[in-house]
Amino acid sequence: MYKYISYFLFISLLTFILTSSWSTYILLGIPLSTSPLFEKYGYIYIYITDPYGKFLLDAKLYIYKGGSLIISRKVSGSISLKLQEGSYKIKVEKKGYVDFSENVYISKGTKLTLKAILKPAIEIAGSVPLNLTLSPYREEKLSLKVHNNGRWEEEVKLMIMLHDPPLIIPVIQVNGKQIVNSSIIRIDPKSSIDLELTLKSLNNYGKTHLVIVLEYRGIKISRNFTITIAKDQLKLFKTPVNSVTASPGKELTFTFYLLNPTWFSETFVLRCKAPTGWMVNLLYQDNAIEEISLEPASSAELTLRVNIPFDVSNGTYIIALIAEGKTTNMNETMVLKIVVKGACNVLSIKSEKPYLGVNVGSLAKYPVVVLNRYSKDLLLNFTVKGLPSNYPFWIEDESGNRLSSLYLRSGEETKVYLCIKIPEDAPISTFSFKFIVSSSNQENSINLYLNVVGKYNIDIVTENFLIEIYSGGEAIYNLEVKNTGSLELTNITFDVVKCPQDMNVTVTPKEIMMLKPGETCSFKLVVKLKQSIPAGDYYLLFRIKTDQVSTITYGLRISVRQRETIIFIATSIILIVLIILVIVYKKYGRR
Repeated sequence: MYKYISYFLFISLLTFILTSSWSTYILLGIPLSTSPLFEKYGYIYIYITDPYGKFLLDAKLYIYKGGSLIISRKVSGSISLKLQEGSYKIKVEKKGYVDFSENVYISKGTKLTLKAILKPAIEIAGSVPLNLTLSPYREEKLSLKVHNNGRWEEEVKLMIMLHDPPLIIPVIQVNGKQIVNSSIIRIDPKSSIDLELTLKSLNNYGKTHLVIVLEYRGIKISRNFTITIAKDQLKLFKTPVNSVTASPGKELTFTFYLLNPTWFSETFVLRCKAPTGWMVNLLYQDNAIEEISLEPASSAELTLRVNIPFDVSNGTYIIALIAEGKTTNMNETMVLKIVVKGACNVLSIKSEKPYLGVNVGSLAKYPVVVLNRYSKDLLLNFTVKGLPSNYPFWIEDESGNRLSSLYLRSGEETKVYLCIKIPEDAPISTFSFKFIVSSSNQENSINLYLNVVGKYNIDIVTENFLIEIYSGGEAIYNLEVKNTGSLELTNITFDVVKCPQDMNVTVTPKEIMMLKPGETCSFKLVVKLKQSIPAGDYYLLFRIKTDQVSTITYGLRISVRQRETIIFIATSIILIVLIILVIVYKKYGRR
């Protein structure tokens, strides 16, 4: 009896030890024994971490088999499970992270390790460089997106951390609206926000670091930037010309741009240094200036007018234009080199409009100012070089009188007009030519430019605008039109603006597809009148329309007459009625 009791206690103790050991191994993730006792099961070891290998606490583990949930529990870090052979779906979720899901197959007697790496739900996306180099006072925009890839709404704290030295000023915008640092942003599940970071550099040089930090549910997501402020000289001037050659007495005009390359408004003080005796004027919109204010990242077009003295010697001369920031240390000096060669030309010629665009068949009229800087009076002659021979030209004064020559006193200035008639058959083109003013011992010229452009025009050739029709009859009227322009016309139509009542007008053809310059075409009008239309004059208002141009409104006079037979019958009826009235009156009227 005691022997059996001892055997029972020994077997019970062994069973307890084995069961306890297996449970301990499962919880701690220790490999299990491969004893044939367990060979109908498989084993899975699940490790739950973030992308950096840190174990995550209080994650929810769901295990499905055949679409049915068989295990649901909270797990901190890792877990070991014994499962029957088969296919399983392992799902792990935790607020603040993207769900993890994976299908596995567990074979009996095998051990499977599964690393469930949960990515943070909040992600900073955007292809922007992490190493930036800026010039002083410049601005750089970084466009990023923040995605919430999780299943829960997240409240994210947005922080910008700037390390010393303070070389930049960061400005944050979320979905186009500026926010302050350490603001809380709510991001819906499976949605994104636009994050724009504007970096405004200061006038200090060196290297600094900036970190974008997104903090939520104890999780921190960051992106680091290294920013270098380079020792670049800010460019304040932009000009296409830095050197020019001219003769004594010339007036030179330089057009250039003053730039404000910074992210803030600035006022620039402008100074100009020129050789003694030279006249220099700095203009903005034709007004003399000494300083100008510019908005951030803007520019202004300035004009520098230089008058070279008449008695200056040949040589190279320097004009320095200096711009200095009024509130900053920005400055730049632009050097213009003027090479003076040749003798002074005592005839000054200027044109207010050296470039004209004129239609064919029209008149181009260039205003030209001529100044006699010679010590004697001059008799001036005018000619043109480079103008096509079939372009007639002449010179007029301001009163419209034609001039063959001009007597100009010393120091006197006058305005004349070069008039050029553009032929009707002139080709469409742009060309330049010279207008030359000369005397017996002096000569000067100016380059002028003419842009001959085409002209759309259509006219009515038919001169007769009257037709006569009897009541109830019809008449045919032919209208001839002509393309009097220099360009072809398309889709020419006869457009009836207003048609009298009791009148029907049929036009053929309804449309003419194309009419080349100089060609004519005709429209046939069939005018039908109703018998009831009274006699008199009527007007059919019409115009000719094309895709490009139309005529004015014309009136076709339609004179309606009654036929003589109708007049005779009407007259007879009136007489009979009168006779009957007289008889009735005589017989019954005096009773």
